[in-house]
Amino acid sequence: MSFKKNNVQYIFLCLLFFLPLKFINAAQLFNNNLIEFSLSVQSQTTQFDFPAKAYQVKSDQVGISWYESFNKYFQAGLEVCFIDMSQIDNPLASAQFSSGQYFGILLRFLPLDYPLASLTLNLNYRYNNTEAKSSNQNSEFAWHETLFFSEVELRPFDKISLILAAEYQITRFSASEHQGYRFGINFKPYPSADIRIEWLTGYRNGGRIYFKRRF
Repeated sequence: MSFKKNNVQYIFLCLLFFLPLKFINAAQLFNNNLIEFSLSVQSQTTQFDFPAKAYQVKSDQVGISWYESFNKYFQAGLEVCFIDMSQIDNPLASAQFSSGQYFGILLRFLPLDYPLASLTLNLNYRYNNTEAKSSNQNSEFAWHETLFFSEVELRPFDKISLILAAEYQITRFSASEHQGYRFGINFKPYPSADIRIEWLTGYRNGGRIYFKRRF
């Protein structure tokens, strides 16, 4: 991935992810509900529809998200992600490589949660923005994205589980395919931590590594 120009952003990201536990514990003094904090690294390809043509887009992303539980069945949170995006086929030189970020609102519903399996229903909203410059051109890409997905986690073993998810994306800036699927393996080194590897297919193709910690 080519995040060489985003060193300041990386430092900010790391500071947010590795917050001292005392701040988390202080928050829990006022709210006994669960706090979930995660870091994800992913690389994916998709397509952007322009009036004349659809271009293949590759993006590398590093992001953080956090959820808070409001009751047994509902969680809500926020996310922020840094993006490096490339469109090699785009004839505009300034559009071929751009960087930026997205910000999102996360809603998660948990209708089923058993020792051997769980089901979550999710609604995410994101605002994406990337920019680039060449010698005589400036390009900016901004788009809204709404994502619905259901996720099943199967837990046949104490420290290993399987992830199956179906997604539906709504956005003006994507190709005609809106359905997607994720398949993953989740490792649980200890009860409050998860390390997940996922494969993406459908409206996007690629992979993701996901680190999650609950406090």
